[in-house]
Amino acid sequence: MHWLTLSLICAFCLASSDAAAKRWLQSAGARELVVVRLGLSGLLLTPWVLTFDLPPLPPPFWAWIALLVPLEIAAMLMYMRAIRDYPLALTVPYLAFTPVLVVLTGWLVLDETVSGPGLLGILMVVAGSWLLNFEHSEHLSPGTLIAPLKAIVVNPGSRLMLVTAVIYAITSVAGKAAMQWMPAEQFGGF
Repeated sequence: MHWLTLSLICAFCLASSDAAAKRWLQSAGARELVVVRLGLSGLLLTPWVLTFDLPPLPPPFWAWIALLVPLEIAAMLMYMRAIRDYPLALTVPYLAFTPVLVVLTGWLVLDETVSGPGLLGILMVVAGSWLLNFEHSEHLSPGTLIAPLKAIVVNPGSRLMLVTAVIYAITSVAGKAAMQWMPAEQFGGF
């Protein structure tokens, strides 16, 4: 299957999952939502993970995992609280800042760089997310240009999701670093 098709399917499924969690699990707390999201996927993946013949995993692998697990849980708690308590349209677009931040964390941690066209694509996605938070206005003004910044100040959900994006920028790179000792197809399930 082509990568674009897979990406669109993943985006649709994640958006559907967020909308379903907001709709049907409104009375649940953020912790309960995290248990449902991570616990259900963990239960579904456990039989597959048990079929793996894992290589010996050195201490640096476990150090990366020790960093990843609490950060992923903290990010998921903030993510669930944001989508449960605040409008999806004002919170979820801030996750688009993750790829921009990954450019920085990837360079700092893994010494990776992104191509010019790749960076342009990332910036276009962020610009699209920025536009989603523009207040409806008949003319472009400095006030409308800073509306997304005002949303961060006014809307706690936007702040929660922006912090989540920062954490995901760290965990994305840390996960890639941990994959030096485990094949990617096994690491995802693990």
